[in-house]
Amino acid sequence: MKTTASLFLILLTIPVCRLASQEYSKSYPFFFNNMYGLVNEKNEVILKPVFDHIEPFEHQWHNDYTIFSTFEVNNRIIKKGIIDKTGKVVVPAQYEKLEYGGNGYYCFHVTGKDTLEVIQIKRNKRVLKTPFLKYTNKRDLVSVELPGGKSRILVFENGKTKTFNEFVELIDMDSLRIYKVYTEPKPIVLNTKGKIINHTKETEFFSMDDYPVASEEIEEDDERNHQSDFASLQNILGAQNVTKVKHAIMDYPILAIYRNPADGFLTVLDLKGNPVFVSEGITEIKPLMFKSKRTPYLLWKKAGYWGLISLDGKIILDNAFLSIDKIDDIYFSVYHKSGYGGLAMWDGALKLPAACGCIK
Repeated sequence: MKTTASLFLILLTIPVCRLASQEYSKSYPFFFNNMYGLVNEKNEVILKPVFDHIEPFEHQWHNDYTIFSTFEVNNRIIKKGIIDKTGKVVVPAQYEKLEYGGNGYYCFHVTGKDTLEVIQIKRNKRVLKTPFLKYTNKRDLVSVELPGGKSRILVFENGKTKTFNEFVELIDMDSLRIYKVYTEPKPIVLNTKGKIINHTKETEFFSMDDYPVASEEIEEDDERNHQSDFASLQNILGAQNVTKVKHAIMDYPILAIYRNPADGFLTVLDLKGNPVFVSEGITEIKPLMFKSKRTPYLLWKKAGYWGLISLDGKIILDNAFLSIDKIDDIYFSVYHKSGYGGLAMWDGALKLPAACGCIK
């Protein structure tokens, strides 16, 4: 009876452990001693550093894969493959030029200058090998333009392919993912399995070209005021002591960096001369630009280490890093003084192992 009860308890604990391991579905690469592993959102190591490089997981809400790299010492070449969020190798590292944009379905291997292999990740199966001019990929939508530019091969989620001589538009809008082939007298529409579906106004409506792109207009009066305020600040503090932090697109100042001539240390000021960020001993300040943001973050260096602040002077990262750089609009690449490196989010949340001693 006791044995049966013990066995029952063991069986109860098995799914609980599995659920605990699946609770946090996001993974982040980190490095230590020049080798890469993975952490989860709790900063727990789920893959020890065993690879020469791991790229960040793009679009994690629909993508479970990323590229990893190994260096073959004897051949002195880098080979690439695909791992999932647990660190399991899905596509072995056997490709020198492997491309993957976080689509969740396919990776692409370019051999020579003009040959493309399309690899279905889940099955680790090559579904297409062909000379090509260029390819387009949006999640499970793939179009390969052939040399000459007149024909395109579509790759469907079942691994089948079909060639068209007409222009093909890949439409990926929320739950609608279709191919629109501009045949005559009217276009046809195919789903991701290659099946022709009804050509309705709905499928005609969804096209990125139909949506206007928002633009940011800068008022000329505002620009003149900024320039005037900065010039006044230079007159008061000395032009040689003040440099401007510029708008990311337009060449006008938004903040000023003041170097104290007495000790050489730096302070961030607004254009009226009010302090925005003060920390005694800052030796260097420089902007960190992002493509989609009209204003930058500011890197600041003190006691030999870099930190990061927002334009209102809020500390995003303390000065504890050997380097901080941008990857995209979500991630910073960071290298901590502990020897651990990896990712930080735009709000300063570090995706490093807890062993780095820098997780708050």
